[in-house]
Amino acid sequence: QQLSQIQDFPIATFRSKDNDEVGRVMRDARRTMHTTRSTAKALLRIAFKTGGKEQTFKWLTEIIRSNEQLLHLLKSDLLKSGGIVARSSSRDFLLGLVWSLSDFCQASLLSCLDKKGSKAFDTAFLTEALSETSQEPVSEKNRLFQGSKPSDDGCSTSGESPFDGATHFFFLLCLLLHVGLHPALRMEYEFEYHYNKFVHAIQERALDDKAPRCSEAVLAKYSPIVATWLGWRTFFDDPELSACLTDVALLQLGWLATVARENCESLYAIPDWLCREPAHWLSRLANTAPHLLKPSQAEKAIEYATLLLDMSTEVRAQSFGFSPIVVTSLIQIASSFVQAGVNRARKKQRHRTGMDVDNDRDLDVYSSFDRRDLGVTVFANSIVNEKLCPTLLRTFRAVDAAEGVDADIDSFDKFSAKARIAELLLRLWSHPSGNCRESVASLPPSEICAFVSSVSTAAIVCLDFGTEGIEKMYMNRNEQTVMHAAGNLLGMRNYLALLCALSRDERIAAYLGGCVAESPDCKLVAVNLSNMIVQYLEKLTSVDGGTNQYLEEWDAGEPTSCIVSRLPDLSPPDKESMAKDVVGRRLRMRYDLGLDVSIICHQLFALAARWHIVAARAGDRDLRDSHFLMALAKNEDVDLIHMENVIKRLVAVPEHIEGSEADNADAIFKHDGYVDHSTWIHEYVDKELEKKQKRIWHLVTQDQMKHSEITGVASNEEIMLFLSDLRRKIESTKAS
Repeated sequence: QQLSQIQDFPIATFRSKDNDEVGRVMRDARRTMHTTRSTAKALLRIAFKTGGKEQTFKWLTEIIRSNEQLLHLLKSDLLKSGGIVARSSSRDFLLGLVWSLSDFCQASLLSCLDKKGSKAFDTAFLTEALSETSQEPVSEKNRLFQGSKPSDDGCSTSGESPFDGATHFFFLLCLLLHVGLHPALRMEYEFEYHYNKFVHAIQERALDDKAPRCSEAVLAKYSPIVATWLGWRTFFDDPELSACLTDVALLQLGWLATVARENCESLYAIPDWLCREPAHWLSRLANTAPHLLKPSQAEKAIEYATLLLDMSTEVRAQSFGFSPIVVTSLIQIASSFVQAGVNRARKKQRHRTGMDVDNDRDLDVYSSFDRRDLGVTVFANSIVNEKLCPTLLRTFRAVDAAEGVDADIDSFDKFSAKARIAELLLRLWSHPSGNCRESVASLPPSEICAFVSSVSTAAIVCLDFGTEGIEKMYMNRNEQTVMHAAGNLLGMRNYLALLCALSRDERIAAYLGGCVAESPDCKLVAVNLSNMIVQYLEKLTSVDGGTNQYLEEWDAGEPTSCIVSRLPDLSPPDKESMAKDVVGRRLRMRYDLGLDVSIICHQLFALAARWHIVAARAGDRDLRDSHFLMALAKNEDVDLIHMENVIKRLVAVPEHIEGSEADNADAIFKHDGYVDHSTWIHEYVDKELEKKQKRIWHLVTQDQMKHSEITGVASNEEIMLFLSDLRRKIESTKAS
């Protein structure tokens, strides 16, 4: 009601001259929230002092029971006001109660945990409470610990024994967060997903002084959307609320870490959401409002997450441990903190130089000493540097087993989970200390090879989705189809960058080339990597060594290989026009979608040469033989002429050229347009215009390696040596 009284709302929300009015309304709302919280906290205190403890516990249990249906909301019903939502308590009441109860008891619960450790809260109460509230009991598919359960269930107290107040409070608070806070977070996420573009459109309209005044009908249409958006921001971005809920999340993870250390069998009686949900809250806060996380809170979050991950890794050798979904949620804490550090470094770079960095890999995210930098809490943690990377490798493979797990489709996506793991691993691998690199390289060869096999499969999937997305985009170009194609191509580039980083280590490169022939995983990885290279070349290039025609725009005209043969017959104007057309297509493909076929092919052949040469050198056999080379030679889909043409046209490209497109027409057609574009790029790509679409620009510029960087994996001479050895091996294989 107060917002509707602001003149020109919702446009006024984003105008600096009117922003004070909107801010005043939000401050008033927060004062009301704080007053209500304090009143409810005082009422709880009075109830307990006057002998109403049991009645209060029964009341809380009844509230949980009557709202457990919110846990089963379908994604399509999250924004509806009828059905389950109408039959439940109001969102205002539930969120207010969550905050009040958290503020009332979290300090006492933390003190109890410090004194009693894992015995502070009796897990037997949770089993009883779940049965009382009719929630799904803890079973194999949803319990925190999975695997062969020991005969003793690990509960410290029988169901007949009374539970103390701390146990009641802790688990009732966890259950209330489960039915009150986390369904609301799903609703907020769904709202952002659906209406974020509307809010941005209104913001752009408000900042455009030349835009005409909106009609009353338009303002009336958008007012409820912006008001709801401001409501979510008012609540979840409140510093006091965030601090309180973060302390509760840390209390939950801290207790789980203590139980895991002192009596891990008790984890069989605990549902997995008790770990997933606090991890989700911490990750969400790091992504949306990292400034609300105190340094001490961030350090505890990383400490608890790494302790739980390390424990899960140690016990998994005994055939039980956390499920892949739980491990992924813990990893996401570190991943979100690192990304928050990257975002902070990008803002500092923009403030210092007035310019954005296109590729986040160019940012210095390791040398900060600022404790408010969440990335520092990850990089400075010794357990993270020494033990997290091996856990990432194992989890990446284990995520495949999560398919079919009874989890909401909007709460877990294995492709997104793998992408986050790969990104975090790449960040840790690049740390100057080298601790992560050493922890990975010292793993058993079979473990490294099994991980890389999984990466190669994921890279192929991203390529397939990306190329399919390009075809759909050409049929119906809109923001959704462009984002789909660009997002999958970013995943592909990320996996290739990870393979390049890993392969720079001689030990890992030798394993991937198959130097440890006794290991089945090392034999298999050579076959999988050879299949990956063949599939990539088939998808991206044609036999003449140029870009595959189905990746081209529909009006692209004849292939450049055909133009080369008739260059002498072309007039200078035609030659210049056609050269500019080819250059324009390549630049549009790179800056609209993030696809540079020349760079990808260079990466593939550099990796192939690296694996073959290092493995052959490390083995006992002749230099020209490696298991990777033999697997490639035996592959029936290998076309040696195709490979030679790709190397000649797309890999061995000139590093720098000068003059106009007409002056370099021969080189442009010979190398299919993949030449140095720095001289002419401003004529084809308006960077300032593109950066208005920051989301797509950020997608297409990440992990775009340069030819000079790829030569650090293998030089062009080594690539030619690999090609020569492959030719010899194919000929000898045919002869035998």
